Amino acid sequence: MTDTGSQQPKTPHLLPRIMSVALINGIGAIFLLVLNFILARKLGKDGVGIYNYAWAWIEVVVVFSTLGLNKLAMRDVAYHVTHNAWTKLRGLLIGSTAMLTASAVIASGLLAVVFYFFLDNVFELIFLQAVLLGLAVIPFRSLAFHFYGILLGLRKSMQAQIPMFIGQPFFTIIIFLIIMWYYGISQITGLSAVTASMLSALLVALISLVISFKYIPREVLSVKSEYTPIPWLKVAMPMMFMASMALINIRADIIMIGLLGRSDDLTGEVGVYTIASRCSELIRFGILAVNPVIVGLIAKHHATKQHDKLKHVVKSSARYLLFGALASVAALYFFGQPILSIFGSGFEVGYTALMILAIGQFMTIALGPVDATLIMTGHHHIALIGLLIATIVNLILNAVLIPQFGMTGAAIATATSATIWSTILAMAVVKKLHFRPFAFF
Repeated sequence: MTDTGSQQPKTPHLLPRIMSVALINGIGAIFLLVLNFILARKLGKDGVGIYNYAWAWIEVVVVFSTLGLNKLAMRDVAYHVTHNAWTKLRGLLIGSTAMLTASAVIASGLLAVVFYFFLDNVFELIFLQAVLLGLAVIPFRSLAFHFYGILLGLRKSMQAQIPMFIGQPFFTIIIFLIIMWYYGISQITGLSAVTASMLSALLVALISLVISFKYIPREVLSVKSEYTPIPWLKVAMPMMFMASMALINIRADIIMIGLLGRSDDLTGEVGVYTIASRCSELIRFGILAVNPVIVGLIAKHHATKQHDKLKHVVKSSARYLLFGALASVAALYFFGQPILSIFGSGFEVGYTALMILAIGQFMTIALGPVDATLIMTGHHHIALIGLLIATIVNLILNAVLIPQFGMTGAAIATATSATIWSTILAMAVVKKLHFRPFAFF
């Protein structure tokens, strides 16, 4: 089925909302780069590597510990509000928060035992210490993601974005500088930065809780709760696996460099690669701005069977994404080496990895917001299959290429798997929703 010959329905205020969220994400990206800049300048490649290695593990474990309930909240909060299902909404808010909290605490505790007693010979000592300390971040970060999902379901995208993408790096910077001032630069290591991120995650979780409570419909407060945990998990678990594999596709490289790298300066190599990876993620700036705006609209239009409006939201968003990605890739091509050198001596060697990752990021964005479209329309099971294939490819390529080519091999593996993933998801959108999610076709 083609997309021509029909008048496109208007979706008012979509671009202004995207631009508003883009501004928030831009500020957050700047703070994140400033954080890594401070760590690079004060602690060198090794300090950056230690901090970001721990944070890579944190991100992966958080996705599993949420059980996908944050994704469920994003979708079902919008659905229940649209249909005035207040008892179901109250049950979802209370029940999913309790389940997620318990899961995060149990996961962080069990993993601490496993890492300390059974995997102590797998990691370098400093990496093991960083990961163990990072596990304390898991409950706070998991709750923050849950409240983020609730706010997106309530179509409060800006309020959701500010704590998560500005608050986390901003508070980490402030707390790290306070620690550095109090103890002195000679006593500061990458572990100090991990400690700062833990305290920052606690603040973000508390702020997100307060904001979520402010915007919850008042009708929820005066009704009884309707709990359906089994149906929640049946929907949420595939979402969790999908989100976890998506994250593995962009974080397995950092983790596996630390496990399989052959460099004499392994922490330094992780540090250089992480900075290159973070810079390449600037290309995802657009999709981080677009997805929080459109997920509620997609869920709403799908629930009310307004197919033309759903299609228009997806395709118009794809156009904004494509133009932004093109500009970002061009900027990194011409200015990538000077940007890397800002972080300090030795970081410019990551330019090749940066450009490979940038091409992979561009390929995923060029195919449109396919992941959000599938999740919000109930086709997460199909998307899960494609993501499983891409994740297996990612892990195999990383295992084969990292020992031979180091960070360049990791970049090839990540870019390849990301492209495979997005291609499969785009094909699923065409087959199940009967329109092409691309910008101009």
